[in-house]
Amino acid sequence: MEFRLMLESSPPTSVTSARTPSITLEGKCYILSDPFNLNNPESIPKYSCVSYAWGEERVPHALRANTTDTMSTHTIPAFVATIRAKRSRGAFWIDTFCVPRDEPAKRFTLESMGFIYSQCEEVVIMLSSTAAEAIEQMGTHGSGRVTEEGLRGLEEDRWATRLWTYQESANARDFYFTYEGASEKAALVNGVDLFNCLGFSLQQMKKEKGIDDVALMKLFPTLSNLEDVFVEMYVTPYGWRSAMVVMTSIQRRTVDSVQNLFYAMTCAITTKPSPGLWDMVDQDPAETFMRTCEENNDYSFIYSSDERDETPGRRWRPKPNQLIPILSSHSYGEAQRGHRTSEGLWLEGMLYFTTSPMMDPNGREWIMGLLNRPELVQEADSVLAQACVLKLKEFGFQCLPYDTASSLAPIETTEGASQSPPEYLILGDRIFVPQWPLEPARILRILVSNQISWSLGAPGLVEIEGTERSEYVVGVYVGYKPGLRPNANLISALL
Repeated sequence: MEFRLMLESSPPTSVTSARTPSITLEGKCYILSDPFNLNNPESIPKYSCVSYAWGEERVPHALRANTTDTMSTHTIPAFVATIRAKRSRGAFWIDTFCVPRDEPAKRFTLESMGFIYSQCEEVVIMLSSTAAEAIEQMGTHGSGRVTEEGLRGLEEDRWATRLWTYQESANARDFYFTYEGASEKAALVNGVDLFNCLGFSLQQMKKEKGIDDVALMKLFPTLSNLEDVFVEMYVTPYGWRSAMVVMTSIQRRTVDSVQNLFYAMTCAITTKPSPGLWDMVDQDPAETFMRTCEENNDYSFIYSSDERDETPGRRWRPKPNQLIPILSSHSYGEAQRGHRTSEGLWLEGMLYFTTSPMMDPNGREWIMGLLNRPELVQEADSVLAQACVLKLKEFGFQCLPYDTASSLAPIETTEGASQSPPEYLILGDRIFVPQWPLEPARILRILVSNQISWSLGAPGLVEIEGTERSEYVVGVYVGYKPGLRPNANLISALL
């Protein structure tokens, strides 16, 4: 990769100006450095990274005067805001100026964004001017409350909805928030303070309006994204995010291209510079992501809603498509561990289940509590289970109808008519909801991860009898979180 920085410097002379791109901001001159030698890290000065949303409008590129290249109208304001926030810093990395123009250097640098952001001292995030009121309130009151008007202004900002900003925050060791047009005396809010203040303000609003978490997420979807950024920062060990965490987080962001989608996803799980890791020009970007996960010994990407590979011994593996998670709710867990042998893939730390004809009383009580539906106490198991299915759909469950998703024959009733199987499987004390309805007679085993979770359960796989060999259907186990069954009989499952 080619690594350059914008460095504070004396203005170039007339002799050097043609070959030394420079720009003057805040009364100081900044030049684009020559490429640094990554094998000599001591030669690289401490630097800050700039993070901002590009938006749609473009202007002529400030460092490429003799070209038709353009840049975002927010590039200069973001650079200025960062300079004002970090006056003592003389070196900065900002995408528009530091990413090379020509291939393959451009591609290698984009593939190395995880490395670039993981090596900086801090990331300065410039939000739009609509966030000014919220940022100033946070800066004034510390971790106090932001008004509803301030929250709505923060909601209008697009930073937390963009692809690239996800990996930028994912790799930051420390980060600060400012806003476009902020003066030198404006508030600069540390990420921890913003997280505490935002969480407190949203919880207070939820109480005042008498709404639940789902309703709050619908009211402030962007702020829910922003909260997830902080949850990952403080729950996930630095430098390690599971594929499932990345897949669920990225689904709530704007995707401009499949290639950029997987650049951002892969940069969020590795901080290795390119080439070396990705020096495979023709490799599908989704395949690159999955191979990187496998190198990290993380197989949680298998819990995607994509079709499965048809290659013998790899029928557990998704085809390299978009890798949409079976549930887009925020997930937890370091990784889905496993190991490959000549026999196939062994998933580690799995729970094994079989179906049951009915739910036990403890299971019913737990499910009603999860759904906050005490009025279902007298209803049949089928009504309670169907309520689980509806709740999952509220959280983005990627379900498919039976007639389009399954090639299996419908169940024959005693009257000779056919019917589709139910959308759920009863496991005694819990419910499992596969991606599409499954005929009970075809089910061989149900496996649930004890390492990856959501707030309402965990991902899993159902092995079913196929036409020629076993097939795998991903699904959601609505029950205990992984790790909360310390005495469970965990197994290593061969797929």
